[in-house]
Amino acid sequence: MAIYHLTAKTVSRGNGSAAAKSDYIERENRYKKDHDELAYKASGNMPSWAQDMPRKYWDSADTYERENGRLFKQVEFALPKELTTEEQIQLATAFAEKIASTKDGKLPYSFAIHKGHGKGNPHCHMMLSERVNDGNNRTPETWFRRAGKGEKAGAKKTLELRPKDWLLSVRREWSHEANKALEKAGHQVRIDHRTLAAQGIDREPTQHRGPALCAMLAKGVTPRQREREQEASREHTEILRQQLAEARAQKAEVEAAISAGKSWFKEQRMLREQHKREAERQRQEAERQRLEAERLEQQREDARTLFEEALRGMPNLTEQQRAEQLTRSMQRWEVQPPEGKAAMEKQAKQMIRQQERARERSGPSMGL
Repeated sequence: MAIYHLTAKTVSRGNGSAAAKSDYIERENRYKKDHDELAYKASGNMPSWAQDMPRKYWDSADTYERENGRLFKQVEFALPKELTTEEQIQLATAFAEKIASTKDGKLPYSFAIHKGHGKGNPHCHMMLSERVNDGNNRTPETWFRRAGKGEKAGAKKTLELRPKDWLLSVRREWSHEANKALEKAGHQVRIDHRTLAAQGIDREPTQHRGPALCAMLAKGVTPRQREREQEASREHTEILRQQLAEARAQKAEVEAAISAGKSWFKEQRMLREQHKREAERQRQEAERQRLEAERLEQQREDARTLFEEALRGMPNLTEQQRAEQLTRSMQRWEVQPPEGKAAMEKQAKQMIRQQERARERSGPSMGL
């Protein structure tokens, strides 16, 4: 049965990469192993220098957009399962053209349709630039400069994508376009962008299993492991609360000392210095935790890449068996102490070297 799902968010240079997102939705480069997941991809309203290579547009956005500038608007929406693939493509194309048309002009965009896990969750990822294609001939560097007058001025950024009203209108427009396609195809089912309460339906909303949870499970990280990480974060927050309470108690002692006749200015200076030291200590601890989290995530990604490469050298395994073996290996890796993780990675490297030597000798491929 068709469901309503549409989300949108802004991605800037401070929290993402346009080229990496383009690779992800089009299943290219590091995501090419999942290329069978891609049902269709298209781009539109691109400047002349990116019409044949849309990825060049998003790569140039990463390179030339100003620091912390907005790179693109990301829109993700579920496609009605009742429609055929061709009908889904026509619907997604029409919707993309519609929301890429603004009062200021047409906006460059790219979108890709994914079949969904088990082909039961067809959905579309869309990247929408805020830069208006006014038809003027610019280089990539000039395109992403600040807009203005003159030959060196950049393409104008529309303001229509910023207000909350834009998101509400897009959600309403998707409901209208999808229902129109369903009706044209002869289906009775419809979707509704309104809340259940607004529709007069008395039930709890269902939970959407988004890409973040799917990616977490694919890496072998279970919800229980994530809960433990969150529990550690809550414990750290509680420690900070206790430290704050102690700081407040110390402040009370200082105020009592002041009332006993000590110098007010001296005590105030002591208090400011104490707060400054505490703030610096908390900042350093937060930075340490951030770096540690990044290190662990990179280590997890490197281990997964090693295991994937080792499993690819086993021709006697099917794709499903490789995926299951990878999941089990990552789950074992997650619970290992540091020396255990290192031992597993060393074993994978040795297996890869053995497979390379076997290929050089034209001998049989290595097995588990």
